[in-house]
Amino acid sequence: MIKKIYQKYIASFKGLSRQVWLLGILMLINRSGTMVIPFLSVYLTQKLEFSLEQTGFVMGFFGLGSFIGAYVGGYLTDKIGHYKVQLWSLLLTGVMFFILQQMTTFLMFNLFIFLTSVISDSFRPANMTAVASYSKPEDQTRSISLIRLAINAGWGIGPAIAGLIALSLGYEWLFWLDAITCITAGLFLLAFLKPVTKDQPEDQTIVPPIPVLKSLFTDKIFMVFLGLNTITMLVFFQLMSTLPVFLKTKLMFNEASIGMIMAMNGFLIAFIEMPLVFLLEKKINSLKVIIWGTFLIGISYFVFLLGPWKGLALVSMLLLTFGEMFHMPFANAFTMRRAKKAQMGKYMSFYGMSFSLAFIFAPILGMQIADRFNYDTLWSVLTIIGLLTTIGYVLLYKRHLRDGSKSIP
Repeated sequence: MIKKIYQKYIASFKGLSRQVWLLGILMLINRSGTMVIPFLSVYLTQKLEFSLEQTGFVMGFFGLGSFIGAYVGGYLTDKIGHYKVQLWSLLLTGVMFFILQQMTTFLMFNLFIFLTSVISDSFRPANMTAVASYSKPEDQTRSISLIRLAINAGWGIGPAIAGLIALSLGYEWLFWLDAITCITAGLFLLAFLKPVTKDQPEDQTIVPPIPVLKSLFTDKIFMVFLGLNTITMLVFFQLMSTLPVFLKTKLMFNEASIGMIMAMNGFLIAFIEMPLVFLLEKKINSLKVIIWGTFLIGISYFVFLLGPWKGLALVSMLLLTFGEMFHMPFANAFTMRRAKKAQMGKYMSFYGMSFSLAFIFAPILGMQIADRFNYDTLWSVLTIIGLLTTIGYVLLYKRHLRDGSKSIP
């Protein structure tokens, strides 16, 4: 039994291109330095003494920068290629983290977190376009999952180390280490992943699933999907805004404990997601899997309504993590398969912008409700939103089938 499970686990990694593996290593380097953002809300409230409302707006400016960065990154990817966009995004993001550490006032921190986010998130559509370019169509979901494995392994390492560093050395070190890993990832890209040549186009393996559209807004199913994804991420992104503050101030976790809880999310995804995707991607329609993921994300915050027991933080993170594994790789693959090579950057850009739009409003909504009412009210609202969004995905899935899309995309 154990041998069979092991064989399936190994099989889930086979057949992926060398370039995809190199992109995975790049993401592992970069995300292992993810130290500032997981602790940003705690840093702002505890170190800079911002109010919950101010902290919500700072996180909202980060989301606004992410929204603009995703659009700019998608535009530039279609114009100059994913390689250059990834390289300059990584190097300049490292520089911006050095500068951001010096900002201590509300106005200046908002300005520089916005600029940092614009530069940082221009990387995302370029990176996803690179994954699509280096993958066979039938391997795209697994390729995405390999990248997510690297991201989440890094996410597991970064916050765990960050919690210990913040507790022992101070928050300032988080900015320095985040900057260094961004620049290191950029240098890795420069050294090991060369730009494609004219006789080897970036998108040579992409098989267009739909005709080129004059405007993405004419793809109604995709537009509805983006709306639902934005709402789902509005709930999910409490993970990086209100949840750390709640764990610190209400459940009385220290920074090291918060880091370990956040790391649990990354490590579980790193070990489980690839074989999970391998088992599901060719058997179940992507939207069906996304429905279950959205449901789990929605109820993950409900458990905090059961009482102030610290163990509920682990239960919540477990539900949230499985929700993420069911939702994100399949949502990403759904987006890729609705795109065509000439519009891949645009599709990935719009998809990235749905995350960024959610990150604008998630911290503002969460912090405002927690500040003006209480955390129990926040958890109730998030649960209701999650359940309604799940119903929305069910209706979209039925529409998808009525339109004749009965394949397993």
